Amino acid sequence: MGLKHVGKTVIQEKHLATCHCGVVQMELTLPDGIVDPRRCDCSICRRKGAIVASVPLSGIRIFEGQDKLTLYQFNTMTAKHYFCSICGIYTHHQRRSQPDLYGYNVGCLVGVNPFEIQEITLYDGVNHPADRSVEEQDEPEEDPKKSDLVVDSGAFKKMFNDHGAIMYIVDLSTFTIIDANQAALDFYGFDRQTMLTKRIPDLNTTPEAEIRAEIKKAVAENRTYYVFKHRLSDGTIRDVEIYANPISIQGKDYAFSVVHDITEHKKVEDERNRLIDDLQTSLNEIKTLRGIIPICSYCKKVRDDQGFWNQVDVYIREHSEADFSHSLCPECVHEHYSDIFKKE
Repeated sequence: MGLKHVGKTVIQEKHLATCHCGVVQMELTLPDGIVDPRRCDCSICRRKGAIVASVPLSGIRIFEGQDKLTLYQFNTMTAKHYFCSICGIYTHHQRRSQPDLYGYNVGCLVGVNPFEIQEITLYDGVNHPADRSVEEQDEPEEDPKKSDLVVDSGAFKKMFNDHGAIMYIVDLSTFTIIDANQAALDFYGFDRQTMLTKRIPDLNTTPEAEIRAEIKKAVAENRTYYVFKHRLSDGTIRDVEIYANPISIQGKDYAFSVVHDITEHKKVEDERNRLIDDLQTSLNEIKTLRGIIPICSYCKKVRDDQGFWNQVDVYIREHSEADFSHSLCPECVHEHYSDIFKKE
């Protein structure tokens, strides 16, 4: 028998559950209440942090938002984890160890505050025999010094090696590359043996102290990406954007890194910024008079916004970046300085 009450909320036999934004709505059949509420310390549960309970596959009916659910699978690609594609909330998953059951997010039950559940079982997802038997364990048995430590299991190893994205795995304590896929070897131009002798500072044009400072800054900003310049085997410098996520293996910290070559994109962006700067400079140098300017038909004075009449040159100077150098045209010389003109 499961929990029939959580705080003041009665668990209904047919209980509504939703994601955070409410787009995904499910009806859970819970005749015995919340059965087997638990936390798990496997790699994905440690990150999502939900309290999970169990129902048979027939115990969940999604009556709204089925098309908004996103499926996530990893490693053996057996378990099916579902998340709302809009708000990102984990709603439920089909278990790998018991595929006839769904695990569901207790926090999605309407009216239920999972923190009011007094006793929660901590499930050993790292060392569970069923997990270890299918090689989806969080901490493999292999020697952590081996380069293929993380990607030794079938489905993930194939994905890692065959994926078109540039990927490598780094020992965070030494910055040594312990594994790299074929795309990484092709991009950097090293054979596998040479690549696995490299440290991140060997590829990065930035000094090691500054690399570590940038990583520390990214952690403080809750940011998982960095932008650096990397040097290829032929000396070519490329702008790269690196997305790095921490993974823990037998208590040791590693980073799983995916590299994007943004060199061409950055060239286009730099050119765009240069053009914007040039345009802004030009705009700063140009002040255009617009609209209807009231000018006297006889004396040619111009009325300003305050109602005063000014000489044309004064008005233009005050309303634009133009200035005047005064001189005399031949007609004015004859009209105003005729005596001087006659003497010449």
